Order: sequence, then C-alpha cells, then structure tokens
Amino acid sequence: MRVSLFTDYGALNSPEIFSAFAEGCDEEIVFNDMEADVAVIWSILFAGRMEPNRKVWDHYNKRNKPIIVLEVGAIKRNETWRVGIGGINNGAIFANKENLEEGRVEKFGLKLKPWIDDGQFITIATQRPDSHQWSSMPRVEDYLRDAIREIREYSSRDIVIRPHPRDRITDFPSIAREVRGVYFDVPKHTGIADNYNFSDILDRSWCVVNHSSNPAIEATLRGVHTYTGCQSFAYPMSIRNWRDIENPPRKDRNLWLQQLTHIEWWPDEIAKGKPWNRLKSYLW
Repeated sequence: MRVSLFTDYGALNSPEIFSAFAEGCDEEIVFNDMEADVAVIWSILFAGRMEPNRKVWDHYNKRNKPIIVLEVGAIKRNETWRVGIGGINNGAIFANKENLEEGRVEKFGLKLKPWIDDGQFITIATQRPDSHQWSSMPRVEDYLRDAIREIREYSSRDIVIRPHPRDRITDFPSIAREVRGVYFDVPKHTGIADNYNFSDILDRSWCVVNHSSNPAIEATLRGVHTYTGCQSFAYPMSIRNWRDIENPPRKDRNLWLQQLTHIEWWPDEIAKGKPWNRLKSYLW
C-alpha cells in the first residue's frame, strides 16, 4: 500500500505532525502523489495554504480511495492532533468506539463539570463558510435567522451571535438588530497562540448552538447544553429538538468523553503508530 502525504499544502504547524505520521505508518510513504492508494492531507478548510487540498480531496474521492485528514485538536489545542478517515468531525472514522485505553481521560486532564442549572443567554457560534464542514449548509446569515426564529419560539432568553474568530463579519451585526434581545459579540484574542475568549461567553451561556465545530465540544465538557448538527462530536449529548431548549436532557457523558479522547493524539503517539494502527483496518 502506498500512502501519499501532501505536505506542500499544510498549515505552518503541520510538518511535525506529517513527520510523526510517516514514522508511525508501516506502509510505503510517498509525497504529493495523486495516484497512491491513500492520501493524507492537512485539514478540509480548503483556504489559504490548504486550498490545493480541494483537488486532492476531489481526486481521491472520485476514485473511492481513502483520505486521512490531520487537523489541530480541540481538547489540547496545538498539543494534540486529530487523525481521521474522511474528515475531521463526527462524520469521519476515528476508530474510537472500541479498545479504549484506561487512564486516557486523566492523561488529558479532563473532568466533566455538572450540567448547568442556569445561564443568561443562548449563544449561536458560527463557523467559517469556506470550510468543507459547511459545504452542505445554507448561507451563514440564513442559518442565523432560522436559528433565531426557532429559539424565539421556545425561549425568551437573550441570544448572542458569536462569529468564528477568522470569519469575515458581514451582515451579522445587522441580523442582531432585527430581533429584540439578540446581540453581537466580537471574538477577542487572548494573546496566546490562536486562542480567543470563548470561555468568557461560555461561562454565562445556557446553551450553545453550533453546527459541527469546537465550541459545542467545549460547551459539553463544561456542562453547557448544546444544539448541534449531526456532524458534531457533541451531537450524541446535544438537544435534538428546539422545543427542548428550556428543558434539555441531561445525558451521561462518561463514555462520550472516553471516546472523545481517542480522536486526538500527541505527536509521540502518532509517531508510535497509535492512530494509524486503529485506522488501517477501516481504510477499505
């Protein structure tokens, strides 16, 4: 089996992770080869440095060949990294349902906070529309208006629109002015790497509405209720119907948390082949 690493189209922090993957893979490694058996790409954002990955993605998918996607993790951002087949969220394959390692939750330093009993407002956390995760979704502005309308039918809480930190802010502020009790919050950089102040708003949120990205994971870990799309890692723990937004289910999150920690890996674990050994039997 020939496994092609498309190292030319990675983020600035990708070389170490590509190298670790190559070390941990027990198959023939080639580089930037469109005719290999398996492709390994960085992210599915398909913008900036990663934009050429779209051609790789389309080429391998048309030939029914597997694509492994490397991506920055959400639990230990810039310390752990996702390794999955066919994507980076709940629609991908991570082989994380079986053979769960004891003590991995503790290794991540994770401890679930109890489900909250109160919160000031409902936060809608948007995503970048140029990401493949958003490819089947409506315009973000339409998504926001639909979500606000649904929330207002079942809840009188204030609503806060929180855009993605790197999104180009367009009509979001004007949308916030269309309905009473809807506000707009601009992400603020914390001065540390690519971290922003989402935890500040999360501390006051009753529920986070998010299609499929990291805010819903962070909210679920903190005991904040979520309403997500089925592609979200938080979907198994989230509200499934808008009418439950004021009386959400309080599901047991322990197994979910264990499985979540088998989606992300430290570079030394990737170099030892831990994610590769889990994934290779799922490639075909």
